[in-house]
Amino acid sequence: MATKGFEGTRLPSSREVRRWFAGQAYVRRSKHGARVRSAKSLDSAVLCTLDPDTAVIVTHTEDVADGAGEKTLRSRLIHPVDGWVSSKLLVKACLLKGYLGRRAAGLGKALELCFMEGGELITITDPLAKDISEFFRREPGLRQYFELSEHASKEFSDRSLPPPPPPVADADAKLLMVPHVILVGDATIPEPFEVRPRNVLALRCDDSYEGLPEKIIFAAHAVRRLDRFARFTHALKIDDHDAAVDADAFGRLHAHILKPAAQWDFVGQRVIRSYAGNRRWHFDKVSRDSSWHERPYVGPYLPWADGAASYVLSARSMDVLIAAFPVVDAPHMLTILRKTEIYEDIMVAKILHSAEIEPREQDYGANWTPEP
Repeated sequence: MATKGFEGTRLPSSREVRRWFAGQAYVRRSKHGARVRSAKSLDSAVLCTLDPDTAVIVTHTEDVADGAGEKTLRSRLIHPVDGWVSSKLLVKACLLKGYLGRRAAGLGKALELCFMEGGELITITDPLAKDISEFFRREPGLRQYFELSEHASKEFSDRSLPPPPPPVADADAKLLMVPHVILVGDATIPEPFEVRPRNVLALRCDDSYEGLPEKIIFAAHAVRRLDRFARFTHALKIDDHDAAVDADAFGRLHAHILKPAAQWDFVGQRVIRSYAGNRRWHFDKVSRDSSWHERPYVGPYLPWADGAASYVLSARSMDVLIAAFPVVDAPHMLTILRKTEIYEDIMVAKILHSAEIEPREQDYGANWTPEP
């Protein structure tokens, strides 16, 4: 994400980090960027390295003792990746009033440095108006941080500038604060899971329609094995092309789960209580070279949580899925899974039924459209 992704300039003093609890920030300009770790401890696994000027969202900061007993301030990130970084490598996004004098006239580089280091909303005066037009054309995203004085407006009309980017909608800003990962199948990665920037979690599995069952199994393995997910008790599985849950609905869902936790082992927005189904549902969806191409499903049906409408799984339920298909430790189980399962939601229901976990329907606010 580029620096222009957030509205506001940057406050350069690392001492200011201790004054704020949460919000938008940037990775400080440095030679190596910021190393993101899976936990706040300094010896935890490295997830990735964020480039300088990457925009991030911080939830809170904590003091952590190093090997010599010295305390260092660590920041918890939830965007673009979930993890911990050293607070001294961050600078906070803010918006301050300021003024740029005649000394920078004609120097686009000077304006850029003032934006990056000065932490000011810069007023452009008449002597500068014509000189910086080319700078704005090269850096349209920086226009939002500058204002024109009355005299400069006559020399350099706003009509000659690209419009400032629209502000982030409140709903979108709220959703950025919801812990989430985007699952991507990538059969070429060497390890079962690969944490990527912007909350992407790559899984060593097929990413096509017929790969949905194995993607859910690998996701369960990742959630239960990676330290970054250790604090979570439940996961909401949702397909972005089928359903949507806004931030307010997610908050209500979270509150419900905290009360009768045992009742939330397996909950769906829509539960289909049927022992029969369309065994050719996948015919126009799978790849032509798939073993499921024009091969009907012959396994059993039983009540299931409709995957298109979204569903919630507890840590206990994910452990049951892992035990049924230990694909990480026993790779041959992946071959069996691919031969026997084509419907991800039916597979989940069958496995959990074997552990006496049945789906429960609950309207938690997911908006979805049934397929015809």
